[in-house]
Amino acid sequence: MKNIIKIILTSILLLTSVNSIAQQNQSALNVQQKMQMMQMMRPMMKTMMESMMGGYLEYINKPETIESLASFNKKFYDSLIAKGFTKEEALKIIISANLPTYPSMK
Repeated sequence: MKNIIKIILTSILLLTSVNSIAQQNQSALNVQQKMQMMQMMRPMMKTMMESMMGGYLEYINKPETIESLASFNKKFYDSLIAKGFTKEEALKIIISANLPTYPSMK
């Protein structure tokens, strides 16, 4: 009877160890696969970012966009003063707000 219990416990420990090792190997494989996928995606992501940034720069360099940004900032500044902020406070808010700006301003 003791031998049967030892065999059962040994079998359980062995199966648990094998399962644990298999999970670790699978985990390492998943990490490797993820790293390979990220390496494969890098050129595509670079091209996408270049395209997006180029489009953004083209857009904000258009005269009508610059006019719109200037009008918006002026209206925002005037509204802050109308609400009771001092000129200095309004200017600080305009500067610190994460609003679209001209590339040379940042």
